[in-house]
Amino acid sequence: MSNYPNNGQVAGMQGNLYNQQPNIQGAAYNPQCDPAVVRAWENSKSKVWEHNSKNASDAQYQKDIKEIDLNHKAQMLRMEEFHSQQVKEASLARCEVVDVNEKGEIYIKTENLAIEAKPRTATNFRCTDVISYLHVTDSQKKVIQLRLELDTSSRNEVFVFLNPEKCEKKGYIEKKLLAVGAVIYANSIAKKNEYAKMIIAYIIRKCTKTIELPDIRGWYVVDDDMQFFDGLWTWEELVGNAK
Repeated sequence: MSNYPNNGQVAGMQGNLYNQQPNIQGAAYNPQCDPAVVRAWENSKSKVWEHNSKNASDAQYQKDIKEIDLNHKAQMLRMEEFHSQQVKEASLARCEVVDVNEKGEIYIKTENLAIEAKPRTATNFRCTDVISYLHVTDSQKKVIQLRLELDTSSRNEVFVFLNPEKCEKKGYIEKKLLAVGAVIYANSIAKKNEYAKMIIAYIIRKCTKTIELPDIRGWYVVDDDMQFFDGLWTWEELVGNAK
């Protein structure tokens, strides 16, 4: 019986060697440089060459070498596709999230990275309080009041009023913040707009204080109940502040 490996044995031998999982890290991975792939390819060629020197014809040798090369290329293509899918999936999973600590300090953090990402300071202010004001007869109408403490030597306290319906409008949040000296840090206008919406959405979501307001000061009726209001803000005043 001949010791020369047939095509199936060569392919099987190569498959066992090639099926070792490569160490794929980063987008610059090249399967041609993977040690496992290179060793498998060289070993397969070496075995065929050694046997050919004793038993095989030149035609058989060339046929087997060609088959090994084809299998090698097919394996590299599979590994490249596998790596490409890994990179794509990692990119889809990567996201930025907002976090606000107990002091009201606001951070942006990138999640689902291959490394541990540190939270980044996102603003020059702290959010120390938030109140959701509702119209006394229509709870769907809202104005959000933010109490901010600017990161300055005097720790200035300022108030910002936001209409949630306008927060999707490009530049609305940044304009309202900038009017009181509050700034969101970002490396582009698009990112600043994105962070602004993320931060305000987070703050509104965490809001637990709700106050109902009438349109004007004085006597008003709600559900046949006569009430008197003489508070700091009327609904009309808040709406004007949130423009």
